[in-house]
Amino acid sequence: RTFDSGTRIRNGVLQNVDGGNSVYSEPMVVSTSGFGGAADAEADDTPEQRQARIDSMLEADDQEWRDRRRREQMGRYADATSREELERIAAEEKEEIAQDNERKAEAAQQQGVSLQMLDPVDSAGAVAA
Repeated sequence: RTFDSGTRIRNGVLQNVDGGNSVYSEPMVVSTSGFGGAADAEADDTPEQRQARIDSMLEADDQEWRDRRRREQMGRYADATSREELERIAAEEKEEIAQDNERKAEAAQQQGVSLQMLDPVDSAGAVAA
């Protein structure tokens, strides 16, 4: 990345650069501890407190990832909380599939092809409803 000539901060170090990204003066260390006060509070924590805060942040991130993954895997069923809700979602999905199959059959018929959608069959050979 090319910068305009001026200054930049990289890894907490203020550097003067020319347009070719070359440093042309001695870098000076920039302290960011005075911004916002959070760095000062974190500096006063014990290692155990810092580790506890890190663990809680990681756990929250893991929970967010698990929720997102569950929604990706289960689709519209992910947020269902009762049997009635699951049955309602399944009925809606079945209706959408039936409408989609009808559209496909109509499109095939317009092209002069006979298309018939077959109902799924369960493992015993009976037509699943």
